[in-house]
Amino acid sequence: MTKIKICGLTTPQEAGWVSKAQADYAGMVLFFPKSKRNITIDQAKEIMKYLPPQIRKVAVVVSPSALQIKEIQENGFDIVQIHGQVLPEALETLQIPFFRAFNVDNMQEWERYETEPKCIGYVFDAVKPDRAYFGEKDFQQLAIIREMVRQLQYKLEIVGCPIVREEDGLALSSRNKRLSAQERENALNISRTLFKSRNFAASHTVNETQKMVEDAIDVAPGLRLEYFEIVDGNTLQKITNWEDTSYAVGCITVFCGEVRLIDNIKYKE
Repeated sequence: MTKIKICGLTTPQEAGWVSKAQADYAGMVLFFPKSKRNITIDQAKEIMKYLPPQIRKVAVVVSPSALQIKEIQENGFDIVQIHGQVLPEALETLQIPFFRAFNVDNMQEWERYETEPKCIGYVFDAVKPDRAYFGEKDFQQLAIIREMVRQLQYKLEIVGCPIVREEDGLALSSRNKRLSAQERENALNISRTLFKSRNFAASHTVNETQKMVEDAIDVAPGLRLEYFEIVDGNTLQKITNWEDTSYAVGCITVFCGEVRLIDNIKYKE
């Protein structure tokens, strides 16, 4: 199963974005002043208050000392991501799992940690791509990545890939397999409502469009709305008028039975 880690958090606001994107891991750079994303332990503790328990907190460090490992473990991190050297005393102190970061050219390094029980994954510093491709179904994740690339001034083009839908309009997802036949029929009301709302929006306000979607999902059988927001597609901030932005997107999350489904629709682009 693919999991997403978003790294380099520096503010509670970014933690909110990561939470909305439903990432699996949130990384914070510690004890490395050379990084523009470096923060203190106290700043990290404040950021972690805004991350839900299901998002695992990752301390990203370079050649950490045993004392630094101890401090990380005492302040609520779930995993350590280690770049540079793994000092023996640091490894001995380590009581939580770690990711090992290394260059793929050094395969001996990989083999060494393949048998280390505390090492649960690898980060490869391998290539500098020109483009990175992300699906538009998880729109919040795509917007956050675009903003991080902009802020970090990476020479990288982020390409959004259109949502792939089944013939009846349901957004493709591995979660669809968990739906019963009846639940799958109920789930079609998500995309149908979004498509109708796009036409509705042409002659109605943002608030009216939002209410139309919320009301339609509320009365649809077997569906429970978690949220629907109409936002600026670049900033993820709510809009109140169509004139507020040239890029308006409606993002929705709905429970169909016990299965959580996401989708979105573009109103302006």
